[in-house]
Amino acid sequence: MLPTIESSMREYLDSIAEWSGAAEDWRPISRGAILGWLIFYFLFLLYAFRMHGGYLFIDSANLVVHEGGHLLFRCSAQPSACGEEPFCSGWSRCF
Repeated sequence: MLPTIESSMREYLDSIAEWSGAAEDWRPISRGAILGWLIFYFLFLLYAFRMHGGYLFIDSANLVVHEGGHLLFRCSAQPSACGEEPFCSGWSRCF
């Protein structure tokens, strides 16, 4: 029997899950770790609300991801889902 794309994809995804430990049972988290993350989250929210309308440090990470998307999708000749113009005129601009 020849392997199908679906069965080979399933085997590949199962190997990733096994490698990452995703199939293992969850371990409990210490109260100290939970408290630490809650304090961090509270301080970040306090910072974000105090900088209302300003530039947050996390905006820099968003900018990097956004601009990286331009490189990733620059070769697409299909218009976006919003009906805008194509990203570029075709594959010739990729090289």
